[in-house]
Amino acid sequence: MKRDLTKLASFQSRALGYPGTNETANYVRGRLEGLGYSVIKETFPAFMPIDHGGRLKSGDLEESIPLHAFWPNLARPPSTGPEGLKGPLIYARSGKYLHYQG
Repeated sequence: MKRDLTKLASFQSRALGYPGTNETANYVRGRLEGLGYSVIKETFPAFMPIDHGGRLKSGDLEESIPLHAFWPNLARPPSTGPEGLKGPLIYARSGKYLHYQG
C-alpha cells in the first residue's frame, strides 16, 4: 500500500486534462489487473481549464518563483492577461485577519 501511495503521489496533477490523470489511471488499471480484476475503461469529453503556470518576479528576489493555480478558476478559464498582475505582496501567514495588518 505504501508503494502504491508513493507512486500515485509522484504523478503531477491528477486533475482532469493533466498528464497525471492518464498516468494514474494506467497505474491503477495495471495494479487491479495484476490482482486478477477485469477493468473497463470508459472515456468521455469534458471541459477543463489547464494552468500553464506563472512566475512571481520582484526586485527583492534573485530569481522569479514559479506559481501554479490550486484549481484554475473552477470551470472558468483563467482571465489574467499576458501583462500579468503588479502590486504589493502580503505575507499573511495563516490567513487570519490580524496577520494582514491593515
